[in-house]
Amino acid sequence: MTVRRYDYDGRAFNAGVAAGRGGTSVILYVHGYNNTLQESVYRTAQIAHDSRAAEATVLFAWPSAGRAVGYVADRDAADFSRAALVRLMTDLAKNPRIGRIMVVGHSMGGRLTQEALMQLSLAGRRDVLNRLEVVLADPDIDVDLFLEQARIVGPLTPPLMVMVATDDRALRTSQVLAGGHNRVGRVDVHDPRVQQAARALGVRIVDFTAIATDAMAHNRIVQVAALYSRLPASETRPSLRKAGAFVFGAVGAGIVQIGQGISGE
Repeated sequence: MTVRRYDYDGRAFNAGVAAGRGGTSVILYVHGYNNTLQESVYRTAQIAHDSRAAEATVLFAWPSAGRAVGYVADRDAADFSRAALVRLMTDLAKNPRIGRIMVVGHSMGGRLTQEALMQLSLAGRRDVLNRLEVVLADPDIDVDLFLEQARIVGPLTPPLMVMVATDDRALRTSQVLAGGHNRVGRVDVHDPRVQQAARALGVRIVDFTAIATDAMAHNRIVQVAALYSRLPASETRPSLRKAGAFVFGAVGAGIVQIGQGISGE
């Protein structure tokens, strides 16, 4: 239910975010396919609550049809929303009162996030890109498209994180709808080609298949949020600060690296 509608005012919005919960840090969540506004608001609140995030949490809601049969319509709507997401990222990044900006793009929202990053790169806005810490959760992106996007965007600091799971049934369906083209969110980190691509592109690919989730295996973002929210400040996970392929193991095993990192460590 929409209680009140306001036209977007970047200055007023920035002031409100900076003055809110978290003060100088922001989590920007970009929802995925088949999510109504109400569902997206709930998921954003769930991520903020379950992760015990200290940051202010912002939802970028694009006009999903909110129907399982609306896949193509949702993809068009996400593409149409790219300029608006670029504007929001730019407004947040130019606010000196805001420090850490974590962008989390889930599923088709990951595709939208990558497209926005690519537009920023093509426009020469490294000043904005350098302010962002980006996570793509279960990204519904064609593998070849992602490779091209990542090349254009270039390495980020810290490296862009891609959360994958080989048992993701929703992305398996997306793959069928896309004519059999592999989705980034289902790549196998044990594949030497994936490891090599991660190093070459300067990204982190982390397999979270071991984490229990729903029947579609497509919503691990909530369970992972609590883990990831502590990683940047953790001195026990130094390897995750570099590019490479990783896997989250069984209980107690934590996150381990597969193959060699970008620095050869």
